[in-house]
Amino acid sequence: MKNILKLTAVILLLSACNTQNKQITDKTGQTFTSAKIYEQVKGVTDTSLNYALYFPKNFDSKTPLSVIFFLDPHAQGDIPLKKYSALADKYNYLLVGSNVSRNGMSVEAFNNHFKSLISDVTERYPINAKHMFTAGFSGGAKMAMICAETYPEIIGVAACGGVVANTFTQQPHYYFAGIIGNQDFNYLEVRQYFNLFDSYGFDYTASVFDGGHQWADADAFEMAFVGFEIYLAKKENNKMPTEWLDNLSKRINDSVELYKKQNRSIDQYEILQQQNRWFYGLESVKEVQQQIAKIVRTQAFIKEVSSRRQAFKHEVKLRAEFVRAMEQKDLAWWQSELQKINKVTNNKEIDLVKKRLLNYVSMVSYMLIKTNLENADLQKAEKKLQVYQLIDPINADVDLMYAQYYLQKGNTEKMKEYFASAKQKDPNIEQKNCNDPFWKKLFSFNKK
Repeated sequence: MKNILKLTAVILLLSACNTQNKQITDKTGQTFTSAKIYEQVKGVTDTSLNYALYFPKNFDSKTPLSVIFFLDPHAQGDIPLKKYSALADKYNYLLVGSNVSRNGMSVEAFNNHFKSLISDVTERYPINAKHMFTAGFSGGAKMAMICAETYPEIIGVAACGGVVANTFTQQPHYYFAGIIGNQDFNYLEVRQYFNLFDSYGFDYTASVFDGGHQWADADAFEMAFVGFEIYLAKKENNKMPTEWLDNLSKRINDSVELYKKQNRSIDQYEILQQQNRWFYGLESVKEVQQQIAKIVRTQAFIKEVSSRRQAFKHEVKLRAEFVRAMEQKDLAWWQSELQKINKVTNNKEIDLVKKRLLNYVSMVSYMLIKTNLENADLQKAEKKLQVYQLIDPINADVDLMYAQYYLQKGNTEKMKEYFASAKQKDPNIEQKNCNDPFWKKLFSFNKK
């Protein structure tokens, strides 16, 4: 469901606005200011604990806060807090971003960290321990879901750009919000989640935005906040403000009318399905269900669904073919194929398939080249590097991988050239990869 609502203009503040920032003193005596992002907060008893923190601007010490623990794949806990602090203000949430959790951590190390993180936050700050959620991006999204499965005190998860293997046969004990870019190489896997949840009739939130493999924009991520708030209301039998629901319903209806004029049957269907999931149990959804039943009987919807399914099947087939081509085809073949792929068509679904395919091949290229270099197979790595650069020329990881390649080849001049280029494209590239032993020698060499 792509950008179904501009919720930032819709959802009413449930508490009065107060432009004056508040001072908060935690149970250790440390003072924080509301509406300010703290990028580095140390744990009290666990000296290895480090996280970013944000108190909402309307913080009231008499009202314990709901909290979201964010897991970034590169341990950059401040990134999601900077993106979603306005949402925290609107919904009165405490945001906590781990600066320790990252891709590649052992299960034991992560569990020890997350237990320590929960303990530190619940003991120091005025939070509602029954309102704790996790959120993550990419590998962090998978860890956020694992946390929800493992820790019963986590009652909901917002998974952006990634999901774990789906084994659900009944409604999870936590609330699920899935967020995915329509050009993300994980798009199909997340879509499968949505389809499975629909087939079982599970309650969840789906949010699809225009973009690739990245933290979602605030509009798209706000869908998760709305889902969490409605879930809490149902779970605790709290009545949602009528004005809040009426505004939400109006914006959904406006979007349905827009999609109808644009002949976007699937988007109409999906937004109404989300309205049905959200509003079920809060007010009558009979009219919404009637609208859904009417849409699915139209020839336009049937044709659009069939076209999308064929596009998805073609995408899966092309994925396999392109991965094989990494080993089997020469650079001239790739140049020819990329010219075909980069041609824009009048079919939006096909154009999105092409973009996702390139992003998928880029991701696979990275993994295969890394394996080749770990095995010191420089010849195979060189060919794949040429393809990788052709597919994703502005990606800093391409230059970083070239720097590693030339380091192993003994060409210091070229290594430094590519390393400098990688740093120019992404100044944080060392921080993102500093815990991966694969890059240790390269980073050490460039610090001399």
